[in-house]
Amino acid sequence: MISIIICSADPRKLSFVTDNITNTIGLPFEVIAIDNSNGQYGICEAYNTGAKKATHSFLCFMHEDVFFETDNWGEIVCRHLNNPSIGLIGIAGGDAKSIVPSSWSIPVFSNEINITQHSKKNPAEKERQLVSRGSSISAANRVVVLDGVWLCTRKTVFGEYQFDQKTFTGFHGYD
Repeated sequence: MISIIICSADPRKLSFVTDNITNTIGLPFEVIAIDNSNGQYGICEAYNTGAKKATHSFLCFMHEDVFFETDNWGEIVCRHLNNPSIGLIGIAGGDAKSIVPSSWSIPVFSNEINITQHSKKNPAEKERQLVSRGSSISAANRVVVLDGVWLCTRKTVFGEYQFDQKTFTGFHGYD
């Protein structure tokens, strides 16, 4: 049901996230890893390349340092994307975006975030901080910008709106 496209630079992280997906997604999936350990691709090119190989109707583009704590999250993704009025979902974004070049996170009080962040000082630290503004993972809220850490869409939508690999040739700024 879901093709998961990952631009991978670290085989250990890829193995870890693949195991995590296997244990939490709750439905049929495939992982399409684009090896970018030598930095030969911009993330847009890697994602477009991976999407062309996808066999499932839903596409999930994600970084390899994501860890899922929600069981059967794939069912939630499919439920959202089966709604034809929803074109793209993510875990972090905002319902406002300045026309001045800036991050999606600048309008602090309008953001929608449902992620758990580990301590940057000590990544192995067991304590985590849940950053959750907005609603639960089962609700869909309208946003105008999403962070590229995790994005999911229908293959038909991606057919119309691919990543712009000509303008965005690096790793950040594509979302």
